[in-house]
Amino acid sequence: MVRKGLRRLVGICLDHPRLSLALFVLGTAVCGLGLPRLYLQTDGRSLFPPDHPALRFQQQADRTYTTSDFLVVGIAAPDGGTIYSPAALNWLLALTRRIEILPGVATEEVRSLATVFSPSWSAAGLHLEPPLGQPVRNATEAAKVRRIASTDPLFPRILVSPEGGGAAIYVPLKAGIDRRALYHRIERLAAEERRRLPPGQRGEVHLLGPAAAESLLGEHVLQDLVFLLPLSFVIVAVVFWLWFHQLSIVFVGLGEAASVVIVSLGLMGLSGRGISLVTVVMPVILATYCVADTVHIGQRFQLKCCLPGRTRRQALDEALDEVVEPVVFTFCTTIAGFFSFCFSPIPPLRDFGLFSALGLISAVIVSVLVVPAGLLLGGFGRLDAERALPVGLSRLLERGMMGAARRPVAVVLVTLAISGAIGLGVLHLRIQDSWVDNFSAKSPLVRSDRWFNARFVGSNVLNVVIDRGAPDAVYDPRFLTALAALQQRLAADPAVGGSLSLVDQMRAVGRTLEGEGRLPRDLGESQEWALLLRMSGGSRNLDPYVDPAGAASNLWIFLNRADYGKTSEVMETVRGFSWGAAGEPVLRFTGDAYLGYRLVDLIANSHTSSLLASLLLNLVVVWLMVRSVPAALLAVLP
Repeated sequence: MVRKGLRRLVGICLDHPRLSLALFVLGTAVCGLGLPRLYLQTDGRSLFPPDHPALRFQQQADRTYTTSDFLVVGIAAPDGGTIYSPAALNWLLALTRRIEILPGVATEEVRSLATVFSPSWSAAGLHLEPPLGQPVRNATEAAKVRRIASTDPLFPRILVSPEGGGAAIYVPLKAGIDRRALYHRIERLAAEERRRLPPGQRGEVHLLGPAAAESLLGEHVLQDLVFLLPLSFVIVAVVFWLWFHQLSIVFVGLGEAASVVIVSLGLMGLSGRGISLVTVVMPVILATYCVADTVHIGQRFQLKCCLPGRTRRQALDEALDEVVEPVVFTFCTTIAGFFSFCFSPIPPLRDFGLFSALGLISAVIVSVLVVPAGLLLGGFGRLDAERALPVGLSRLLERGMMGAARRPVAVVLVTLAISGAIGLGVLHLRIQDSWVDNFSAKSPLVRSDRWFNARFVGSNVLNVVIDRGAPDAVYDPRFLTALAALQQRLAADPAVGGSLSLVDQMRAVGRTLEGEGRLPRDLGESQEWALLLRMSGGSRNLDPYVDPAGAASNLWIFLNRADYGKTSEVMETVRGFSWGAAGEPVLRFTGDAYLGYRLVDLIANSHTSSLLASLLLNLVVVWLMVRSVPAALLAVLP
């Protein structure tokens, strides 16, 4: 019944080919209205479901403390030079001030020598000011900045390299901004400020960090798409021409490919979805896959035209009787395969599956209802057409298939043996969880990342929120002592570049008051030091490490080129640490390194769920076609 109804509909389209093509163009144009609404979504956090526990806690930590989603701007002194010259310091100061006022930047959380306070004691009490709070006028003032930055433990390898060859600005990003646009705006600002320096004093500017990698990767993928999509169309056109030697089918195939791409991307735009690092490959896949049916229809049509006593319309009807059902069934199994991605926990992967499937649904409609009308109207399948070389190739393939059919057991055993041998490669698979590793070793981002990680604590952050469950509990000297011991243990781990916590702020106050970086002796002294910091304007210093109630503390662990293994190792160190007399607190992890760690689990789960769903859906679809369980299993086996 369905087959007869479909053939009747195809016949109507063939009876009115111009109307069919007009409706096809109109439908494509309507979907194309969504193309201007597309946008590039490069934030790695978009790979998580909105309600994922790790993402929700990350958002909570960003509100409570300061965001760990930042871009790093590194300033390298000229070869053989130092960042402590008046010109270089003023460059750093001016660039920090200009970055702070950019839309999308969390202004109060920008970190550099021009914003982070260094405590000092005067007759008026505790005084806090950044080492680079105002322009540097001479070498004497530059030397003062150097003395503070090199002696205060909070600055070396965090805001300035120990040898003075470079400085860093940490630029925290607000949620929901156009990260790529902000990246390039900061890049332009840095270049403008650099040009203000005398030629001999111009150092190099480095932009890095997860935010930079995400932005640039999306940009590079788009550039590749701009190249690969037209290339795929060219290849399609060349293959059609070499196979059929008729321009009409070349234009039909290109029209179908273009329509499917426009429909799938247009529907994404109309639904308000952005192009992610996952969905950006969708157009090339669809453009190359959807024209396979046109090859089938065209091949059978051309062969039927070579038979005597047939008009072109009769030849086309006979060809469609043979190929429409296989074409539709093939599309159904492929659509089911793409729909299996809808079971993935990763939102962009679900979008990839959904809109690829919708694109293929449009492709099968075009293949069955529009392509035959286009071939008929375009003059394809001339009655005087001759058999081309591909016919000989198809006969060779047919003989090979017949030979395999005569030895089914041997073919199955050989196939299983080869598949099993190749399948051993699964044991060597790993999930690529480093953004930087997606770039060429010669790319500026990789060179900047290498430069920064060699001189600073590291470009990836693992945050540990240590909850003691009671107000002001983090100021307990027993807890501070245990936290200091944990930081010391982490310092011995080669994966850890450094760490910062409330301990470092307390030691800074102790060093200012008494000349030694000791911790408070009792709870009262600890609370007094915290109050001194806040009253002196030190909220910028304390907020990243303490929640408003003083019940939880945030430990910042900097990792050098974090990956799943390094992050897991550091987390086990933290979990296995004994807090002794301070009591065991509640530990929760966050930060970009932890999100990357959890993303690996998401990818692994997505791989499993999508694969199983694909096999099951295809098994059901094939069974509905053939009504035979053994045949369906055999079809799904490959």
